[in-house]
Amino acid sequence: MGLVQHGDLDQAYYNLSGAGTSAVSTVGTQMSNAFMTSLVRQPGGSDRSQTWNLWGRDLGGLSQTSTRGVGMGTLSTRLGGQALGIDARPDKDTLAGLAVSVGSTSFSTSNWVNGRSDVYQFGLYGVKRVEAAYLAGALSFGSHDTVLDRMLPLTGTRYSSRFRGWHHGARLETGYRLETEVAGLAPYGALQVQDFRTPASTETAAGPQLSAAGLRFDRRSTWDTRFELGAARDRTFTLDGNRDLTLRASAAWLHRASSNPDVVAGFQAAKADRFSLDATAPVSDLALLSADLGLNLTPNLFVGVRVESELADRSHVFSGTGRVNYRW
Repeated sequence: MGLVQHGDLDQAYYNLSGAGTSAVSTVGTQMSNAFMTSLVRQPGGSDRSQTWNLWGRDLGGLSQTSTRGVGMGTLSTRLGGQALGIDARPDKDTLAGLAVSVGSTSFSTSNWVNGRSDVYQFGLYGVKRVEAAYLAGALSFGSHDTVLDRMLPLTGTRYSSRFRGWHHGARLETGYRLETEVAGLAPYGALQVQDFRTPASTETAAGPQLSAAGLRFDRRSTWDTRFELGAARDRTFTLDGNRDLTLRASAAWLHRASSNPDVVAGFQAAKADRFSLDATAPVSDLALLSADLGLNLTPNLFVGVRVESELADRSHVFSGTGRVNYRW
């Protein structure tokens, strides 16, 4: 009979503790980040004489993050949804609008924790331009109707919990566009802060025989801060029929900091006892790369696509959006 390794015991304790459920905050902040960044990237068209802008977007993305040593192993996430918004220009250099979004997320870990959620978001945003400089901001609020499933490999017993999480966040972005002979160049910086909250919840066992091993979790509040510093290049080509094709590419350094509090839980059979385990921290420094293509089909109708990636040694995030704008 082989000896049980110390690392195996640590991993078994990690699985039993339910610490892998902390991934729900990671997935939730990814979804709210996709929504907020889409808000500040709604310029409403280059023709500033048009007052109103109605737009829609498809949001989608996937990611994979791995941990070293004891932990949730590999975390894989998927998200998707639609956003609809409208904005107006009180003057040619000012834009203000509101938007709603409906979507869903799912995640799985290599250590038997899975989850999914239905997400509903609301946002406000605005852009102010002063000559070649701009300042853009967004506020968002959302609810996440979540189902978590956890399995104990030793017994094969499955436990599930249902709850509604909440998030609120803010993003501020500023930049300056320089005209060159070849293309436009816009250095920019952005700061984004989010708070994702989950209530106290209790697991339900798939069978009554091991229901006492189910967990009850304390509420959590996770703060996630993003800082971006980079630059974008853009170039516009005039096509037949007086249509404009705009190409844009950007690269930035992305730094993330998360409060990521411990997961505090207790077995349902031991009402007074609690234990805690470190939640898995997100990767701190990543390269943020994006490419964007937009086409004015008519003076009022605009369509575009955007792809984006966040890359690091242990983390890969890929996302894409398709959009349509109608301006008048």
